[in-house]
Amino acid sequence: MVAWTEVRSAYMVAKLGTVSAAADTLGVHRATTLRHIDALETELGSKLFQRHQRGYTPTDVGQELLEVGSRADDELTQWLGRARHRQDEPAGELIITALPGFEVTLLRAMIRMQRDFPAVSCRVVTTEQLMRMEFGEAHVALRAGPRPSDPDFVVLHHSSHSLGLYAHQSYVQQHGFPATDADFGQHHFCAGGEVSDHVGPLEWIEQNVPPENITLRTDSLLIGQSAVVQGHCIGPLWQAAAEQDDNLVEVIAPRPDWSIDFWIVTHVDLHRTTKVQSFVHRLKETELDLGVAHRHWPAP
Repeated sequence: MVAWTEVRSAYMVAKLGTVSAAADTLGVHRATTLRHIDALETELGSKLFQRHQRGYTPTDVGQELLEVGSRADDELTQWLGRARHRQDEPAGELIITALPGFEVTLLRAMIRMQRDFPAVSCRVVTTEQLMRMEFGEAHVALRAGPRPSDPDFVVLHHSSHSLGLYAHQSYVQQHGFPATDADFGQHHFCAGGEVSDHVGPLEWIEQNVPPENITLRTDSLLIGQSAVVQGHCIGPLWQAAAEQDDNLVEVIAPRPDWSIDFWIVTHVDLHRTTKVQSFVHRLKETELDLGVAHRHWPAP
């Protein structure tokens, strides 16, 4: 198989006329250039040059290489210019991922991004699963919980928000209000699925509520919030959002360890690209919308 380095060396000799000039341009030793030419001629079974004291003159095959190489050189030069332009002017697809419920935050940042850079096309993926950024499944992620520790990621703190346990007025009217811990056995709770670790109120529910009183388990933020807002059970809601709804009753106030951090995550290889930097800057400027389900679901 012909190696690109051998073709490049032969092209530079055909273009410049001497091995020494080609070697200097390529930044390699003269012997390396000669070895590349010999290997390529052996592979092709044709002579590329007529050797003489003043240098190397291309044969017919060598002249074809010069012509094809010149066109390729022009194409590469144009491509480099386009690539540098795209680096300076963000364009193309930008993939962003976050937990369901935070679409409004992403939308505000996206609107600002596309207002400034119309050539950028944004795609939002809302999922409970962590997308593999190292495989290009996303350029920017908004994640919640402990700080991501993967050494291939650049992690920036976005914000912190507190959770409390709440019930809807309709639930309290039907089931009463749990005044003491002993009352929990008479109430229905929403708990987490496999993501309860490090989520303060979910851990508290697991430790303090009888299993038979956990009537709903879900890894979905929106489903859990909707169940509370629909009066189905007691469960965790964001404090800042719950306080905006007079129909929600605080069962247990947020505790210091019930706060969750939010992180902007990018891959180290893409972090400093203009497109990613531009969006990260706008996301950092955007206040986190907690996307509480009661903003979107009718009252029970």
